[in-house]
Amino acid sequence: MLFPHVESRRLRLVPSTASAETFQILLTGGVESLGGIDAYLAEHEKSDIRAYFLMESRATGETVGFTTLHELNEAAGHVQVGLYTDVTKENLGLGGEAAMMTINYAFAMWNIRKVYIRTTKATISNFGPQVEKSEPEAVLRDHFYFCGKLWDVYVYSIMREDWIEWGVPDFIDKHIVNGRAGRNIPRKVREVFE
Repeated sequence: MLFPHVESRRLRLVPSTASAETFQILLTGGVESLGGIDAYLAEHEKSDIRAYFLMESRATGETVGFTTLHELNEAAGHVQVGLYTDVTKENLGLGGEAAMMTINYAFAMWNIRKVYIRTTKATISNFGPQVEKSEPEAVLRDHFYFCGKLWDVYVYSIMREDWIEWGVPDFIDKHIVNGRAGRNIPRKVREVFE
């Protein structure tokens, strides 16, 4: 059964919204096309963000990034996930854990068949080496201005049936939330998120 976990032994996903703190996280990551804090906040007021979580380290209490679920299309059965880490703070694998929990949250909350990940070469490693090695569903050429240049955006997806087949929900329940992370990790989970 899929359960929408928002807390593990190492991480809390704290419900939030766009703020000066999340704006700063994007700036430290090199996103230069934001147009200032007022424009950023105004854009998020009208955006289709269905879930917005700060990534809080339970060890330090610091915010180490944030995740979003946006552009939900229930008729077509998909949503997009966003993951943004604060590059000035060491997150010690919390990004992968946050990605796993956020994707799982999407499948648990909505009857969707697929979660999309949109990323650039600069940030693809946040989602794990398997995503980095896999073929994208689509490539949007010169789509995003970042760190002084235009970047291609790669669109990947994770299907609900694959998520369940890989054993991710059980792994999250037993090891991330209730047990020791890193023990008896299903091979496919390891390939995707380590």
